[in-house]
Amino acid sequence: MKFFTLLLAGVGAFCCTSTMAQTSVPAVGEQITDVANITPSTVAYRIKGARGYLFSQSSTDTKLSSNYLKKDQYNFTIPDDKVNDPNFNFVLIPSELQTNGYYIYNVSTNKFVEKTSTAEADLLSLVETLNLDNCVWKFRKSEHTQSNIDEYNRYTGKFPFSITNGSYYLTISNASMAGVKTYSDVDAGSRFQLIVADKTTDFTAACNRVKAYETQTRKAQIVNLVESHADDLGYPTQEAWKTYKAAVDNAQQVSEVNTALETMLAVNNLVYPTDGQAYYIRPVNRGATNRGANRLYCGTDNTLSIGVGNSDDASAIFYCHKVGEHKYIFTNNAGKYMRFRAVTKNFNGDDSGFANAYGDEQIFTLYPMQNVTVNNVDIPSDNITKGDLNQLGLFLLQGRLESAGTAQHYLMANTDDKQFHNGGSPVIYYTASDNTCAFYLEAAPQPQQNAFKTTALTVGNVSANVATYSSPFPVNLPNGVDAYIAKQEGENIVLQKITGALPANTGVILSSENAEKYYIPTARTTETLATETANNKLVATTGNAVDANVNAYILSQDNGTAVFKKLSSSKRTIKQYKAYLELNGANSAQLMNFAFAGNNITGIQNVTETSTKSNTAYDLTGRKVGKLQKGIYIVNGKKVIVK
Repeated sequence: MKFFTLLLAGVGAFCCTSTMAQTSVPAVGEQITDVANITPSTVAYRIKGARGYLFSQSSTDTKLSSNYLKKDQYNFTIPDDKVNDPNFNFVLIPSELQTNGYYIYNVSTNKFVEKTSTAEADLLSLVETLNLDNCVWKFRKSEHTQSNIDEYNRYTGKFPFSITNGSYYLTISNASMAGVKTYSDVDAGSRFQLIVADKTTDFTAACNRVKAYETQTRKAQIVNLVESHADDLGYPTQEAWKTYKAAVDNAQQVSEVNTALETMLAVNNLVYPTDGQAYYIRPVNRGATNRGANRLYCGTDNTLSIGVGNSDDASAIFYCHKVGEHKYIFTNNAGKYMRFRAVTKNFNGDDSGFANAYGDEQIFTLYPMQNVTVNNVDIPSDNITKGDLNQLGLFLLQGRLESAGTAQHYLMANTDDKQFHNGGSPVIYYTASDNTCAFYLEAAPQPQQNAFKTTALTVGNVSANVATYSSPFPVNLPNGVDAYIAKQEGENIVLQKITGALPANTGVILSSENAEKYYIPTARTTETLATETANNKLVATTGNAVDANVNAYILSQDNGTAVFKKLSSSKRTIKQYKAYLELNGANSAQLMNFAFAGNNITGIQNVTETSTKSNTAYDLTGRKVGKLQKGIYIVNGKKVIVK
């Protein structure tokens, strides 16, 4: 399965004519004190740091310069702040795709500042081609952390802004040729003031370049991610994707793309877990590139635990059953029902995270992280970013915190200490390294262990589609499927139909309307359990090898006829979710034919192997036969099978 990691912090508010709340623009030569007052379309700024100015040396420059080392390397005059000089002028154009991000456009070169390197000797580039990852900068109030108070006071207030790209700061540095580079730590060289330089020029053309680039980029981000995942769990349906594609074909701005995206990501357009399917449940941290790094599992002490993904096995498989609108229960191979677990919290003294039987407190409501308002529950936006495509495919699992009361909380896994923590409802945790309420449900390998497929065979003298089955937890059988237990009556085994939900650990023979099709039972909740299971000779498997001393038979076929075949002395392992026949005492027969109760053959009779050299033989209708072919005959008053 492919995963895509997009450097997308969220969706901001783009404006070339600046619809942001503003005070009047300061006069040329004056400093602005808040980035919220940046005007991108009609105002250019000087960017002045404690160590000098940023500028281009000419209209053809491809590198960003500063005057930090001008005495040694340059012969030019820095114009006064009130003198309009395009080399020193920059337009700050907000990004819609990076929250609080800006493109820094140099007026003289008609180019943008790009973070190209972190090397000490490298200048930053001025480029015509925009790049979301390297051309978007963030202005924020500086935090000079130097311990020396004199150094702190030297820069605080006078130069209130830092400019950062990701984890790197734009810096006027004494280590590079013209003093401009990026640096991993904020210091005096990364602190700037924004000075109004030009209030008369129209910079709409530069804004439109950004607008066109980000519109196409946003479309590409969505197409690259969603198109390959349409109909995947937690992603939009294929139908919703088609509608979205049609809506954005002619979109001219990011807001139009995002409006269509919001419609596509409506809760009813997203794919939820399939009833009865098996999944791995994986906690996912913010920014994770590997959604399979962790998983929930049932520990050896039968507690809900957190482990690493490369240890996936049967203990990490959970089967879901839909019990309401976006409401599910989860059962596992240990026959238990998963419920909410948190440190210091328990249900009536039990903090295992599992229950042995179904109850309302085992119900989880699944909320897609892309839907911030579901069933009148507001999900705080501090941890979940509207429009962040990296949240697609992730769910919140809301359940009952403890037995007393009905308060609902979000299951929270700590991927660091491997514990389950708890926050006040309805707080959502979605951090980069520890607590997270985000879960990725990954389909377990197909076919699921709990699924079964019947085979078309002759059973007695009728055609039927049959299979053996058992489940560690009670299940409801799909429509069109009947279950039978096996009862011994003298030398015969009679298959008796049962009604109701199949009890846990009960071996049965299933008969279905269709063969060669996988059926998936669902976990039983409140349905009535079948009670006609006494004296059943069919044994449920547990995944362990059958005792070699047990007279065990598995369902097989002989020339299209359903038979039970005796296990070999060496290969005695039977898969989980199956059943086998166990008879009292020793039995020498290797194959045994059978039929449903009510057929001419009312059970399973012992059949002795023989050779083709037997003298007097009859078929099952009583007709005398000569040379024996493959089949079952009466020889000397006994039933024999010829192989």
